[in-house]
Amino acid sequence: MSPSRLRAVALAACSALLLGVGVLSAAPAGAAGPLQVVNITEYTDASGTRHVFGEVINSGSTPVAALVDLTLYDADGNVVGPESGEVFLSVVAPNGRAPFEAQPTASYSRLEATATVADTTPPFNHAFTITKRPDFVASGQRYIVGDVRNDNTTSAAAVSIVFTFTNGAGGVVGAEKVGLGDMGPGGSVSFDVPVHNDIASYESWMAVAESATPPSGTGAEPPPATGTEGDPTVTLNCNPVMALSRKIVNVGTTTNVSVAGATPGSKIALEGYSRPSTEYAPIRTEVTVAPDGTITPIAVRPPTSARVRLQVTGCSTPGAGQVISVIPGLSISVTRVGPLRYTFAGRIIPAKQNTGRAISLYVRSGTGATVKRAVARSLADGRYAWTLTLPRGATKVYWATGADMTNLAGKSAVRAFTSY
Repeated sequence: MSPSRLRAVALAACSALLLGVGVLSAAPAGAAGPLQVVNITEYTDASGTRHVFGEVINSGSTPVAALVDLTLYDADGNVVGPESGEVFLSVVAPNGRAPFEAQPTASYSRLEATATVADTTPPFNHAFTITKRPDFVASGQRYIVGDVRNDNTTSAAAVSIVFTFTNGAGGVVGAEKVGLGDMGPGGSVSFDVPVHNDIASYESWMAVAESATPPSGTGAEPPPATGTEGDPTVTLNCNPVMALSRKIVNVGTTTNVSVAGATPGSKIALEGYSRPSTEYAPIRTEVTVAPDGTITPIAVRPPTSARVRLQVTGCSTPGAGQVISVIPGLSISVTRVGPLRYTFAGRIIPAKQNTGRAISLYVRSGTGATVKRAVARSLADGRYAWTLTLPRGATKVYWATGADMTNLAGKSAVRAFTSY
């Protein structure tokens, strides 16, 4: 998972801008029935976009989907525009709360916010236990890290986790919704949420997970996960040990990439390229490191000689790379086309990467020395062939390549026959 950056800002910036636009207020208590809007803060980011954060509280006895609307006023009290807010939880639990964000576009001096119950409410499924682990720090970036467990007895689709960040006065200064994908019954998914560097004002956070899949089992909602800015942190190991089970392989066979000494709970991507390319691309992403600092070995099968490396999520630089040398596959066939005249053919694998490659035919007649008799060029489909006239008697032949930038040297099987 690579979640988006948290939408938040320093409290000092919020305070200064609040003084500039007037007092932000919620609608009178009770105006929206069981829903109330509280803990509003506002700021303008570097691009000039205004952000309004707050919380919706459900004081009713049933779960509901909430809608937030803003009314914007100028200095004379005139309405200058309505605005809608995004509520980050699809369903707000009874006596629960959910963060929201709005981005007003009109110029205004003050605003009021109200919450109403939506016409339809998705299934209420907050039956997910969130377990927090020590925060990570890598390249100056802080990450909130943990695991989400599906407490339902059936699979849950499109699980997400919602974070609410608050300052010391209880104002909401940031919120984030991170998708975790589908989860089987009792299954767990790890998360790491980057805390943007300009949210120096947050003092605590709360997280709730949900799914739109109907609940199963007890359907009980565990207490939300909580944390603070002062929670312990762990410095990520950005260059864990990577080992290859084999550094030289025949084409079509695999080598296993293993990792040791990585930070438990961190996420690792395996990147690589095969010659003639020199651009790294993902091979496997979002691999979670086990508590012992290892991962399940990753099997790779490069078509040509390759280079692989690790990229730890949150680290600005990748780990050291290693080379996998690949030996191409060569076949040989012998066909008599006339007295003492034979055609030697075969195919190189992989064909595409070896198009036009020089492939030499070696021949040994009788007890003489083995000599190179011909050089063929492989076609786009990998085929190559050459026809020779040979002396009478016992003969051995094979095709071979030299090493080049794509592959190591390869050799076909040796074919023995009697020339006549």
